[in-house]
Amino acid sequence: MLLSADLTKPVPIPNVKTAKQLLGLLRSYLIERLRHGQLKIDQPEIYKFINIIEDGSRNNIAIVGGEKTFKRERSKARIIRDDGAWLHFTITVAEDSASDLALIAYDFELVFEEPTAPDFLRFDLNALGHTNEARGLRCHFHPGHDDLISPSPVWLPVQLLELFVEGLRFNKVSKLRSVSKKKKRNK
Repeated sequence: MLLSADLTKPVPIPNVKTAKQLLGLLRSYLIERLRHGQLKIDQPEIYKFINIIEDGSRNNIAIVGGEKTFKRERSKARIIRDDGAWLHFTITVAEDSASDLALIAYDFELVFEEPTAPDFLRFDLNALGHTNEARGLRCHFHPGHDDLISPSPVWLPVQLLELFVEGLRFNKVSKLRSVSKKKKRNK
């Protein structure tokens, strides 16, 4: 379910009350995918690399998965799919005992093994007040370039994880069409 959300305020995550509950859902999903052979990591790494970090200055809580690097270095990959692609994410939430967990921001990035085009995809929900909000792009995705952005609906964090682990896979062909076209254009 994609959320149709009022992006002028934090987005509620239905039926999730705490960051620890969301963390548990994310870890459980990854463990299930590990058991189905879709991840190339050991189960203890799921607990090691997917954690909560509290931000006391703003009462926000971040759930981090893997290590974020804009250089997209393979050596920093922590959550690795069976096809060699890897992902990392940060989810920022706020707890309010009277309501569902509030989604403040997220970034989910999937980096593909080379050679592919695009070599990465990233979905972002920027925090309120970010410069992208004035452009109507608080929620957007980057199709392979940090400076190329397109509007996106708001996704629930578990849905983005499902999309990145189970979906968004290249067709199993002996030669990727986009790579061969890219080489022809550059000649």
